[in-house]
Amino acid sequence: MTTKSTTENTKTAKKIKTSPANMAQALISFRSLIETVKKKEDNPFYKSKYADLPSILDACKTPLKESGLALSHHMKAEGEDLVMVSVLTHAESGDAMESIFPVFGKKPQEIGSSMTYARRYNIQALLDIPTDEDDDGNRANNAPKAKAPVKKVVPPTENQIQTIRTLAEKAGHDEGVITKVLNTIKSTEEAQQKIEFLMNN
Repeated sequence: MTTKSTTENTKTAKKIKTSPANMAQALISFRSLIETVKKKEDNPFYKSKYADLPSILDACKTPLKESGLALSHHMKAEGEDLVMVSVLTHAESGDAMESIFPVFGKKPQEIGSSMTYARRYNIQALLDIPTDEDDDGNRANNAPKAKAPVKKVVPPTENQIQTIRTLAEKAGHDEGVITKVLNTIKSTEEAQQKIEFLMNN
């Protein structure tokens, strides 16, 4: 009977790769893996080179995966303004951090350029990847902030008001309470919700 030597066994053993246990370790891992992003695009405004968004995302793809990190982006309204929210999540621990940047512009091209710039800015803030200013940033700085769509408020109809009054009276509410409730209803949506509440209670 023959046995393999310790050296032979060591050669055939597979290296077990462990994932970072938390966000801090994952970022250390990411920054040790990420390579310098080549600046290939020309910026005519500042006569310099910059790394565009596709180049940055391509450079980040493998280091993010190997570090157990996921990067996502979404738009949201903050008051009347639109902002780009980028979220960096550590898969194993669930730790997350985000970066928010305002979106500028009124025309689709302005907003689109600003969205691209906002994503690049947020990635730089979250992952510490240096980049030059670019044309997207120039357009963004010269355009007004993009506005979130304003939801039109339609006041309640006379029929809704009367229905609420009738249902409230049947439920035994006095006139003072009914009047107070009616004064708080500002839209057809709120009125319909109140009607459904009174019908089901």
